[in-house]
Amino acid sequence: MTSVNPQKTIGKHHLEYLDRGIMLTRYEGDVDEHQMQELMDFIQPLMSTEKTVVYITDMSRMGKFTPEARRLISTNTATPAGQEVHIYMVHATMMTRAAMQLVITAAKLATRSRFQLKSFNSVEEAVTCARAAVRELAPA
Repeated sequence: MTSVNPQKTIGKHHLEYLDRGIMLTRYEGDVDEHQMQELMDFIQPLMSTEKTVVYITDMSRMGKFTPEARRLISTNTATPAGQEVHIYMVHATMMTRAAMQLVITAAKLATRSRFQLKSFNSVEEAVTCARAAVRELAPA
């Protein structure tokens, strides 16, 4: 019997829960407030109980987040205390990496979770690193 990973398509954006604690999001085009809410509603139940989570975000075809979508992200305080959060950006521009660093800094101040931001040139490289991180940080 083959296990199927939960997946969802919202507009042109695709989410896939790859492994325990690892979520891959492939953005295509702009992201509005309603799409962001749907993305968060899909991700939260799958990731909220994990001690270590890795969000892999393929930005190669991403447009922009609307101001409302950015506001929704910034007000989301659902990260459990003490959760180790890794955000792996694939094909992120210099401006995106700088903006995400500001978001991560604000999240560190607002929660008791630990955040780490990394940049990759391919989804495959990010997935390999994510699986190693989850294995390394998993409780024995």
